[in-house]
Amino acid sequence: MRLGARIDTANHEATGRIVASRPAWIDVKPLREVCKSLGPRDVTHAGPPTTWDRMCPVLRGAVLAAVMAESWANTPEKATDLVRRGVVRLRSSHTLGGVGPITGVASPNLPVFVVEERAPGVRQGSLAWATPLEATDALGAHDAAALERRKVWREVYAPTLARAVRQAGGVDLSRVLTRALHRGDDLHLRTASATSLVLIEVTPHLIRANLQRDALLKTFEYAADEESFALPLVMGAARLAADAASEIEDSSVVTALTSNGVECGIQVSGLADQWFNAPAPTIRGRVSMGHAPQDAGRALGDASVLEVVGLGAFVLPTAPTSLDRLGITSAEAFKLSLDMQDICAGRHLLYTIPAHDFAGASVGIDIRRVVDSGIAPLLGAAIAHRDAGHALLGIGLVEAPMACFVAALESFAEAKGVQ
Repeated sequence: MRLGARIDTANHEATGRIVASRPAWIDVKPLREVCKSLGPRDVTHAGPPTTWDRMCPVLRGAVLAAVMAESWANTPEKATDLVRRGVVRLRSSHTLGGVGPITGVASPNLPVFVVEERAPGVRQGSLAWATPLEATDALGAHDAAALERRKVWREVYAPTLARAVRQAGGVDLSRVLTRALHRGDDLHLRTASATSLVLIEVTPHLIRANLQRDALLKTFEYAADEESFALPLVMGAARLAADAASEIEDSSVVTALTSNGVECGIQVSGLADQWFNAPAPTIRGRVSMGHAPQDAGRALGDASVLEVVGLGAFVLPTAPTSLDRLGITSAEAFKLSLDMQDICAGRHLLYTIPAHDFAGASVGIDIRRVVDSGIAPLLGAAIAHRDAGHALLGIGLVEAPMACFVAALESFAEAKGVQ
């Protein structure tokens, strides 16, 4: 079989695995109990692997908060010293089987969402984890209030949610995601419907779990007041689907796409664990009143895993209420979504777009198609401040750096003996 035909066959398998994924939320556990390869003083972060000296201020601030929340240090200065000396090791969440919104920072005792693959086949029973959504009023904050928020998550919200989801026998996230797409979510920039659907699933079990009343009420209010509560769960589900498509010989499909505020990186199914990085792009979007565009940092977070599996910006027309915040028209959203067909190897059977006559979302970003067409994957993004301790400035859109795909395609061609 000719190389082109082999690649097409491999990409068909990759997209088929993504579409076949059936994730379920099954637990909330400390990271050390979920990730067996985590070291005793490891701290995870979003994006491709990086170092302290190269981290953006927001990411650094979140790392300091994690170090102090673990009681490894009691001041930012002492925490910084531990990281600089390598006593605390920085690890990319992607290298450990997890994802996280915005900074994606987690440490051994931080409870994380646990998602399980329930589809029969290659990776049935495999797990992914996702860090909880950070308080959006102070990204990268590491003051007393930030540490208290982590403590409440660890001691109140996480164990309460864990009891409920275990009693429920897990929450079928495939069902949640497909229904949410038809209720106004794109599942990246808007997850309000997904949050409501998850709460509908777990609330009876919260009540039946005989939990202490104050903890129950606080947990319900925490989840209900944050419409993006479900975002980490959606990301964990997407991570499982993307992982299912990894390590397929001859496949040119992207299986990871993530940013750390300084670099954006991708991984490709047929190129094992190699990273292909380029400078993280600037996000296009409206910033909140009182701020200027130059206050915004560059793309940050693992949430682009959603576009990898056909969600987010790939299905923009499903979330019309987000379009005004993005500063685009419905016609523009329609065209942007259609453009993604040109760079993808397949269409999703479950993730459908009502405004496109329920056509399946484009899925399986093919590095060959990206480079040949000159069309970069469109990504949704939260706009974080360039400095730590500020609220999110808004939401926007960004194109993944073309340099990542060019470098990946060159490496892919070299691996296949193509000059």
